[in-house]
Amino acid sequence: AVGTLAATCARVQCRNPEVNQSSTCVFQSPLKYWPNRAYRRDPNLYETVSNLAAKDECGIPILRKTVLGGLQTNGHGQVTGAKSLMIAILLNPEPFMESRAYEYGFLEVAARAN
Repeated sequence: AVGTLAATCARVQCRNPEVNQSSTCVFQSPLKYWPNRAYRRDPNLYETVSNLAAKDECGIPILRKTVLGGLQTNGHGQVTGAKSLMIAILLNPEPFMESRAYEYGFLEVAARAN
């Protein structure tokens, strides 16, 4: 079975009128800190990811420990570094086989990228 992200991800209603879709896949990514590639213009990336109140375009909190692996902070909670960037995708358990197929396909692609 071939699974696609659109068919297997858990979905939430996005209440932001600027987002032109009624629902969106639930996932965490460091890029959610910067909509529309705004990271290119961000003068202080560390300050941006240090914001504990940051939310994505649908108002879902961005969990920095979920998107920044090996997170390093100073004594005041400011991010000083990270060893990796991570993406977490919440899959819908129904239908199980399609979700599993997507997960295995994703892992295969990631293994080839190494």
